[in-house]
Amino acid sequence: MIDVLMLCYMDHSNTGNRIMQCLERMGLSVVFLKGIENPYQYPRQGVISKAIADGKLISNKPVLMNVPQLRDLAERARIIHYVSSQAIMTGVDLTKKKVVVDHGGTVYRQYHDSINSIFNGFADHAIVRMSDLYGLGAKRETLVTAFADTEYLTPDFTKRGDKLIIGHFPSNPENKGTEMIGHLFKRLETDPSIKHRFTYIGSRLPIPRREPWETQLERYRECDVVIEACQSHQDGRELGEWGNTGVEIAALGRALITHCTHRAVYESEYGPLGFDPANNEEELEARIRAFIDMSQEDLEREKRRGYSWVKKYHTIDITAKRLYDKVYKELLP
Repeated sequence: MIDVLMLCYMDHSNTGNRIMQCLERMGLSVVFLKGIENPYQYPRQGVISKAIADGKLISNKPVLMNVPQLRDLAERARIIHYVSSQAIMTGVDLTKKKVVVDHGGTVYRQYHDSINSIFNGFADHAIVRMSDLYGLGAKRETLVTAFADTEYLTPDFTKRGDKLIIGHFPSNPENKGTEMIGHLFKRLETDPSIKHRFTYIGSRLPIPRREPWETQLERYRECDVVIEACQSHQDGRELGEWGNTGVEIAALGRALITHCTHRAVYESEYGPLGFDPANNEEELEARIRAFIDMSQEDLEREKRRGYSWVKKYHTIDITAKRLYDKVYKELLP
């Protein structure tokens, strides 16, 4: 018998792996299977399952697959946890199993009705990973936002040089406001009052980056301030929630700029944000100018503010406790 069987085809942003770490901190035995390697080459990932890789794909958005080869394993699991709204069906009667599903990001935002129609019939709990996804109809939903491995990501609060170094390195620029950010910096770089006081080393065009995660971390470490994202809408829906990159930036001791359009939802569940959101171009420019004008002491204070926020609310240990208290405690014997 295993405590938790985690299943998905693709573990976006390695979130499933971090959830697995949380479950292991609870003392649970966990098997995490997925279909393909993550393209960002995270050092620890779920185990590639040939059965999932070769499984029969019924639907792509959302992912719905039949993988009967895993039925025996699913029967031996106390709990089945479906990662990122991906339904890997093994043939077991899920109404007789304890089931958790987590929802996060673009696919659930766009296809929540069809995803809920799959999972609400048998899931005991749903985890939503962004504040704007809360209230979209998932059964017994709990907000568990992005979190970071602060034992692996260590902070450095020192200033990078005489000039303020600002970066923006999105893997999915079409969802991050990258084109607007590039145009904004083109304008700021011609402003005689500030152009000599900062250097922008980030993306300027909406061209996806497919670089290893460790390479991305090194890019963040080169900066004083990192912009995760600033985009208010996606495909006609309101967008604008910080994610995994945001907490990683803050965990590294870098000042964070990102959006948060559902701040009230987040703060009612967790507590005060550790950054001042920038939800549009005007607010983004104001935040950039404020950082440029900061003294070295104020800049370090802002970096420490973000790091303290992660340590208080978004570590693996803190998230493990939240998952246990709000979801898994009820399901465990």
